[in-house]
Parts: sequence; structure tokens; C-alpha cells
Amino acid sequence: MLPLAEGPEQSLTPAAERRLTVYRLYLTVLMTVEVVPRRYDHPGLADELARLVHNRAVLLDRAP
Repeated sequence: MLPLAEGPEQSLTPAAERRLTVYRLYLTVLMTVEVVPRRYDHPGLADELARLVHNRAVLLDRAP
């Protein structure tokens, strides 16, 4: 899990962990879908989309 802040270890409740996972999933979906309407086209786009797909798969494995 990504750290929330520098410093001492912070813990979240299970409900907060689930919400954070859902927010991150939502963000990866938005970032993937917005490629078409925004007409993104750059040399690293395929790699970026592959990273988003991988991150989404990792998050889905964590989801309850």
C-alpha cells in the first residue's frame, strides 16, 4: 500500500482501506477512459495504459 504521509506508520480502518481502494480504482478507470475523448497521443501512451491496467488488476486483487 502506498504511504499516506512521511513519518510514523499510519493505519486505516478496514472501511477506510476499502474506500481508498475504490477511489483508486475509480481514478484508474477515468484515466483509461479519458484517453479517447481527450485525444491523447504521445510515444509513451501504450506503456502508460499498460501500467494503468496493471495497477487496476492489483487493486482488484486487494478488493474485498
